[in-house]
Amino acid sequence: MTPNNLIFIQLDSLRYREAMETLKHLSRTKKEFKSLISKFQIFLNAYTPGANTIHSVPAILSSSFHSSYKTKGNFIQDDIVFISDVLKEKDFVTSGINTNPFLSSFFGYDKHFDRYIDGMSRELSLSRSSFLQRLKFFIDPSLPYSTASKMNKKAEKEIISIKENNFFLWIFYMDTHMPYNCGKGIFSNYRSKYLMGLSQRNIVSDRVKQDIKGLYDKSVLYTFKKIFDLLLKLSKNGLLNDTAIIITSDHGEEFWEHGLFGHHGRRHYQENIKVPLLIMIPDMIGKRHETMVSLLDLSPTMLDILSKKTSDHMIGQSFYPLLVGKKGYNRRYSISESEILGYHNSRFAVTSKRYKLIFDKEKRELYDLKLDPKEKINLDKDKTSVLKRLEDVGNDHISKQKSFEQKVEGGDIPPDISARLEALGYID
Repeated sequence: MTPNNLIFIQLDSLRYREAMETLKHLSRTKKEFKSLISKFQIFLNAYTPGANTIHSVPAILSSSFHSSYKTKGNFIQDDIVFISDVLKEKDFVTSGINTNPFLSSFFGYDKHFDRYIDGMSRELSLSRSSFLQRLKFFIDPSLPYSTASKMNKKAEKEIISIKENNFFLWIFYMDTHMPYNCGKGIFSNYRSKYLMGLSQRNIVSDRVKQDIKGLYDKSVLYTFKKIFDLLLKLSKNGLLNDTAIIITSDHGEEFWEHGLFGHHGRRHYQENIKVPLLIMIPDMIGKRHETMVSLLDLSPTMLDILSKKTSDHMIGQSFYPLLVGKKGYNRRYSISESEILGYHNSRFAVTSKRYKLIFDKEKRELYDLKLDPKEKINLDKDKTSVLKRLEDVGNDHISKQKSFEQKVEGGDIPPDISARLEALGYID
């Protein structure tokens, strides 16, 4: 049976390992969660095409690398084609619910959906003159984004509004992004804000690192619970009978495994670019896939799930054959990008089933993911033939991109969005 609708869920900064551990935990703690999780096809080797939000999300939604279209800063070019644009032409109602400032209407994302809810000028706005609004922002550190509870309410309301149509709904949760919302209220939020401040020091104690990682783990658990609560509610109302569900991330997060915290640098280690991927399709059984896939291929796959022809603008290959137990998908390499502001500032990763090459104009790092999964031993001087093979793949990728020049002009970022970006650690 071909589903009539698709709900695409992303969690910002969600790491693969913690996602899998959380799924195990939830399966043990609640029978309804276990039943729901068992219906998902879970991919054990999925990689994102970008090491941070502004390089990954447009690439995932358009199935084209960030370096293949010209941008300035974080503004989305009008002629980029998202999966939502394709489905609009096929009589789907397309809706986006987002709470990440970089994915807001200000940066052009609303132009690619029929309906777009980002809250940037509503309950989170700092531009209001009300003293109480400003006081609320000050005393509640979770306000750089809407919580999962609020996102669920928006999603339920939106689904009621569009359910009479074939629909595509994209929901982007932020609770797993620093300062890590655990759903515990104001005192927990204050503690998160305090620990985030400590994380910026030159020397961070092991205790602080442990406490920050603990906050992250709790935020992952909280967000998954809320997402599964939403899906169970939709299921009880019969709204999942003809709806496919996809859950993934945009990128991961580093907790000092390679010396840094977060995801705001040009980092392509496993903790940054290996991500969870869960797909549930009505009348299909759950299973696990070892095959390596790239989220660059996700939009063509979603179109196949809906039995819709892919766009000529999309360069990814659908891995739908894997979902239905057939051959026909063979991705030998996954490529990830960051800092596309001219090649001299760019860094890339080329990942095969066993090896990964991370490179820029100055440095090469080659890792054997089978023998060295934590990526501690650089083999760039030892495995020269492997390095050359992966480097050739990377250079071929670079040569195929249209341009590294900037094109799209953008204005000054409004104060309310700037305040949120600062609270999220993107700007000083």
